[in-house]
Amino acid sequence: MRLAVLSLAALATLAACDSSLEVQPCTDTSPLAIVDSLEVPGTGQPATINSVVNVRYRGQLTNGVVFDSTGVDGNGTPRVATLVLPRMLLGFRFGVGGTETIPAMKIGGTRRIVVPPNLGYGPVENGDIPACSTLLFDVELVDLG
Repeated sequence: MRLAVLSLAALATLAACDSSLEVQPCTDTSPLAIVDSLEVPGTGQPATINSVVNVRYRGQLTNGVVFDSTGVDGNGTPRVATLVLPRMLLGFRFGVGGTETIPAMKIGGTRRIVVPPNLGYGPVENGDIPACSTLLFDVELVDLG
């Protein structure tokens, strides 16, 4: 705990000395969206925002750069990832598990989820993902875990 406090204090000191380290809020306040033309409804049981799901997915930026994917194994078979939705980005969680305005995915379904920055990583860079990025997830719900 003490190490974390010292690190936060050091960061605060650096930020006070260098305004380029200040986190700027994102200006994009778009809502979560589903690209209807790319959706294939499933016929199985629906996910919920608290589900454990088995999915195939690809995450990319709006410029087409892929930042994550379940990919394929050595035989070319698409891999399946088991994800705990409550531990995922809010936009991914709501895009699969549903909201009041977006229906939950059903087993066998596919969709493209458009995650705005406020439901993604927000004003913070995350690896190859720039701050304030809109994220695109192509998801296939294989099964519920």
